[in-house]
Amino acid sequence: MNVLLIRHGEPVSGPDCGPDPGLTKLGRSQAALMASHISNEPIDALYVSPQLRARQTAKPLAVALGLEPVVEERIAEFDYGDDRYIAPHELPNLSAEVIAGLQARMKSPEFLQRVRYGFETIVGSHSSGRVAVVCHGVVINTIVRNVVGSDQLHMRAGHCSATRLQLTVDGRWILEALNERHWLEETGL
Repeated sequence: MNVLLIRHGEPVSGPDCGPDPGLTKLGRSQAALMASHISNEPIDALYVSPQLRARQTAKPLAVALGLEPVVEERIAEFDYGDDRYIAPHELPNLSAEVIAGLQARMKSPEFLQRVRYGFETIVGSHSSGRVAVVCHGVVINTIVRNVVGSDQLHMRAGHCSATRLQLTVDGRWILEALNERHWLEETGL
C-alpha cells in the first residue's frame, strides 16, 4: 500500500481571514499544478481534512481522478475549530506566551492521538493500492514522526508538496519521498 500525504495550497491569511480560510490565487494555482501531476498516478481513494484550505486543494485532484473525496475529521490541523487562523509567517509577531501555547497544542496527546487514529483508519480501510490524503503541515509531521519512530524529526512541508509512504507486506513503513514538490519548482511557484 502507498500513501501520498499532500499539504494544502497557500491559504488566505491575516486578521480578516476568519477561522477557516480558503486558498489564495497562488494556492489555487499550486493545487491545479499538483493535481495535474498527481492525477497521472493510479489513485484508489482520496481523503481530505474538513478544513476549507484542504478541501479546495483536493478539488482539482478529485475532478481529475474522478473520485469523491472522503472527509476524515481526525486529520484536521491542530487549530481546527479555533476562532482565528494564524499563518506560520505571523509567528514572529506573536508573544512568546502565545507561541508556547500553539506549540503545546501541536504536541498535545489529544491532537497526536486524533491524527494517529485518523491515519490508522485510512490505512486500515485499504489493504493495497495508492491513497492520497490532503491535509496540513503539522498533521504530516505527526504522521511521519510516527512512521519513522522519532519525535525529534521536523520538516517544513511546502504548500502542495507530497510526502510518500509505502507500507510493506510485512508491516514496515518506508519513507519514499519527503516534501516532494518539483511540479511547483519547475514553474517557479
